Amino acid sequence: MNIDRIVLAFAGDVVLAGLALGYFVSPWWFLLVLAAGVDLLQSAFTGFCPLARLLARLGVEPGCAFPTHGDARTPEAHAHGMLSVPPDPPYRPRPSARHRFR
Repeated sequence: MNIDRIVLAFAGDVVLAGLALGYFVSPWWFLLVLAAGVDLLQSAFTGFCPLARLLARLGVEPGCAFPTHGDARTPEAHAHGMLSVPPDPPYRPRPSARHRFR
Protein backbone atom coordinates (compact mmCIF):
# COMPACT_ATOMS: atom_id res chain seq x y z
CA MET A 1 0.00 0.00 0.00
CA ASN A 2 1.20 3.47 -0.73
CA ILE A 3 0.67 6.71 1.19
CA ASP A 4 -2.37 7.74 -0.86
CA ARG A 5 -4.32 4.57 -0.17
CA ILE A 6 -3.45 4.60 3.53
CA VAL A 7 -4.56 8.25 3.89
CA LEU A 8 -7.85 7.62 2.08
CA ALA A 9 -8.55 4.46 4.10
CA PHE A 10 -7.74 6.26 7.35
CA ALA A 11 -10.00 9.21 6.45
CA GLY A 12 -12.83 6.82 5.63
CA ASP A 13 -12.35 4.97 8.91
CA VAL A 14 -12.35 8.24 10.88
CA VAL A 15 -15.58 9.37 9.20
CA LEU A 16 -17.33 6.03 9.78
CA ALA A 17 -16.14 5.83 13.39
CA GLY A 18 -17.22 9.42 14.04
CA LEU A 19 -20.66 8.77 12.59
CA ALA A 20 -21.14 5.58 14.61
CA LEU A 21 -19.91 7.17 17.84
CA GLY A 22 -22.02 10.27 17.21
CA TYR A 23 -25.15 8.18 16.71
CA PHE A 24 -24.65 5.64 19.51
CA VAL A 25 -22.59 7.47 22.15
CA SER A 26 -22.77 11.26 21.99
CA PRO A 27 -23.51 13.86 19.33
CA TRP A 28 -20.20 15.53 20.22
CA TRP A 29 -18.44 12.81 18.21
CA PHE A 30 -19.80 14.40 15.02
CA LEU A 31 -17.05 16.98 15.53
CA LEU A 32 -14.59 14.23 14.57
CA VAL A 33 -16.37 13.90 11.23
CA LEU A 34 -16.20 17.67 10.81
CA ALA A 35 -12.46 17.69 11.57
CA ALA A 36 -11.83 14.91 9.03
CA GLY A 37 -13.83 16.78 6.40
CA VAL A 38 -11.96 20.04 7.02
CA ASP A 39 -8.62 18.22 6.79
CA LEU A 40 -9.63 16.54 3.52
CA LEU A 41 -10.77 19.86 2.08
CA GLN A 42 -7.61 21.75 3.03
CA SER A 43 -5.38 18.94 1.76
CA ALA A 44 -7.19 19.06 -1.59
CA PHE A 45 -6.24 22.73 -1.99
CA THR A 46 -2.81 22.80 -0.35
CA GLY A 47 -1.46 19.28 -0.93
CA PHE A 48 -0.45 19.13 2.75
CA CYS A 49 -1.65 16.23 4.86
CA PRO A 50 -0.22 15.58 8.33
CA LEU A 51 -0.75 11.81 8.06
CA ALA A 52 0.97 11.72 4.66
CA ARG A 53 4.00 13.55 6.12
CA LEU A 54 4.13 11.09 9.03
CA LEU A 55 3.90 8.08 6.73
CA ALA A 56 6.61 9.50 4.47
CA ARG A 57 8.94 9.85 7.47
CA LEU A 58 8.18 6.25 8.40
CA GLY A 59 9.33 5.14 4.95
CA VAL A 60 6.00 4.15 3.38
CA GLU A 61 6.01 4.08 -0.44
CA PRO A 62 4.85 7.46 -1.80
CA GLY A 63 1.93 7.83 -4.16
CA CYS A 64 1.13 10.67 -6.55
CA ALA A 65 -1.50 12.60 -4.57
CA PHE A 66 0.70 13.83 -1.71
CA PRO A 67 4.13 14.94 -2.92
CA THR A 68 6.96 14.20 -0.52
CA HIS A 69 9.38 16.74 -2.01
CA GLY A 70 9.02 19.67 -4.38
CA ASP A 71 5.93 20.62 -6.32
CA ALA A 72 4.05 17.78 -8.02
CA ARG A 73 3.23 19.90 -11.07
CA THR A 74 6.82 20.36 -12.25
CA PRO A 75 8.68 18.19 -14.78
CA GLU A 76 11.18 17.38 -12.03
CA ALA A 77 8.37 15.81 -10.02
CA HIS A 78 7.48 13.67 -13.02
CA ALA A 79 11.11 12.59 -13.33
CA HIS A 80 11.01 11.44 -9.68
CA GLY A 81 7.89 9.36 -10.35
CA MET A 82 5.48 11.63 -8.45
CA LEU A 83 3.09 12.00 -11.40
CA SER A 84 1.21 9.19 -13.07
CA VAL A 85 0.58 11.32 -16.18
CA PRO A 86 3.39 13.12 -17.98
CA PRO A 87 3.23 16.92 -18.02
CA ASP A 88 1.98 18.66 -21.15
CA PRO A 89 4.64 19.14 -23.81
CA PRO A 90 5.49 22.68 -24.91
CA TYR A 91 3.10 24.10 -27.49
CA ARG A 92 4.25 23.76 -31.08
CA PRO A 93 1.90 24.74 -33.88
CA ARG A 94 1.17 21.97 -36.35
CA PRO A 95 2.18 22.64 -39.95
CA SER A 96 -0.78 23.32 -42.16
CA ALA A 97 -1.70 21.00 -45.05
CA ARG A 98 -0.64 23.68 -47.54
CA HIS A 99 2.96 23.51 -46.32
CA ARG A 100 3.13 19.72 -46.36
CA PHE A 101 2.40 19.29 -50.08
CA ARG A 102 4.79 21.80 -51.66
